[in-house]
Amino acid sequence: MDLRLIIGRLLLAIGLLLIVAAKLAPATIRTTLYGTNLNLAWGIVLVACGALFMTTARKAK
Repeated sequence: MDLRLIIGRLLLAIGLLLIVAAKLAPATIRTTLYGTNLNLAWGIVLVACGALFMTTARKAK
């Protein structure tokens, strides 16, 4: 099993958890820093990185 596949799954899982936490958080917490939802932003970044890792692992086979 390729290490990129394991890392990709881990990043996807953490990213999805952050996205869910961002959607369930109260509005006062979501807009604390300059009106930006950091959990949502980093969740999207982690999901994108996880998808990139998994794609490169599957292309290598």
